[in-house]
Amino acid sequence: MNCSYKTIKNCKSIVQLGMPIFVAQMAVLFCGISDSIVAGHLGASQLAAIGIGSSIWIAIFATFLGVVQGIAPMIAKQFGGQKFAEIENSIAAGLLIAVLLSFIGIWTLIHSSTLLTLINAPLDVRLLAKGYLDVFIYALPAAMLVRVFYAFTPAVGISHPVMFINIVAFFIKVPLSVTLAYGYFGFPQLGAIGCAIGSVVMFWTMLVASLVYVYYSSRYSIIGIRFPRRLPTFNILFSTLRVGIPMAISQFSEIGSFTILALFIAKYGANTSAAHQIIASITSVFYMIPMALGIATQALVSQNRGAGEYSNAKGIALAGLVLTLSLAMISAVILLTIGMVLLRIYSDDLKVVLLASIILPISAGYHLCDAVQCVTSSILRAYEKNVAPTIYYVLSLWGIGVGCGWLLSNYGVELLRLNLFLDPMGFKGYWISSTAGLLLASIIMLIMLANKIKYDVKSCHLSTTTSL
Repeated sequence: MNCSYKTIKNCKSIVQLGMPIFVAQMAVLFCGISDSIVAGHLGASQLAAIGIGSSIWIAIFATFLGVVQGIAPMIAKQFGGQKFAEIENSIAAGLLIAVLLSFIGIWTLIHSSTLLTLINAPLDVRLLAKGYLDVFIYALPAAMLVRVFYAFTPAVGISHPVMFINIVAFFIKVPLSVTLAYGYFGFPQLGAIGCAIGSVVMFWTMLVASLVYVYYSSRYSIIGIRFPRRLPTFNILFSTLRVGIPMAISQFSEIGSFTILALFIAKYGANTSAAHQIIASITSVFYMIPMALGIATQALVSQNRGAGEYSNAKGIALAGLVLTLSLAMISAVILLTIGMVLLRIYSDDLKVVLLASIILPISAGYHLCDAVQCVTSSILRAYEKNVAPTIYYVLSLWGIGVGCGWLLSNYGVELLRLNLFLDPMGFKGYWISSTAGLLLASIIMLIMLANKIKYDVKSCHLSTTTSL
């Protein structure tokens, strides 16, 4: 009974910290969706330009975001151990990394025409995409610096500011993008460029709001968090990169694998590509739940480990897994029961809907496996296991998801001498293999986590016995 009460209490703590993160992530997601909707009414060229431009932007930003996010488990552990002076050092490391990565990103965006020439798209689309990316040069510094705030705030148990700032930014970005894209109220019609300008204003609004909140909020001053007054030490900088670089590799691998899959699936025709994109969009929305729970669980586990409460850290880790799996099962049931309704929201084309419906049952299993690996890898990073989860995740995405998916889609499993499917499976093969890869990665990560928790608690008992 006591164990059940603790589990419920831990789940409540995770939800309280994770729910605002989920809302904040959804606000960002809908900002991207709104750009596609706006551009969709301006013609195929504008929509294609935003699709190509945003893919390059997301690849750069999400990869760099992973590096900056490396300060999160470190700060959470420092907060739990009440080492507030070290928190300032970690924030300084995050800010320095964000600035350095901004320079690299700006250089990449300036020379994005080289990347665009590799894409087989009409010249007018490439020129529009180049203009779209040129505008994002002005967004990158703010976008990177604000991620430092978004990394350390949940780490110290405060997540509501992230939610409120993102909601405000959303309601600034969307009307501004619509106004500039369509040329309302006397503004010139800028199309995709207008959407990019809206994003620039959004990121700078988020940064200014974050700085103001940190400066004036008593919640930060109480725990001694101030703006860094000196450069970070080399040890803190190295520790941040040791956590952040594997996270960045995971982010880049995920984006890269989905891009490759989209290119492979494109050969099956426009309807199949559309069906694939719809399923990918739906699963990405559901993925926001385990992502938020993973961030919250990671923060709470790190805090308790920093405080030396290893048994509590174990309880929170298990509660995070149970909660994530439970909600993922509910999401899977939704996909299986009312999935067709969701598909009709995305498209009125019956052929596209029917093709997407073939993947719905597979997407339910895909989401379950993806949710488990997401929260498990986040918890492992709280236990300072950074490299191994990344290796398993990359292998699952590329080795099994892309590699085996290509075999299943083009040759079936007759090539593997299993004789379960005599014909090539088409784009369904990629989803089956991706699900299998995530399942294998989840199992391996769960075994790693169980061993790490067991070792952690055992070490705690040994140190306690020795001190007595």
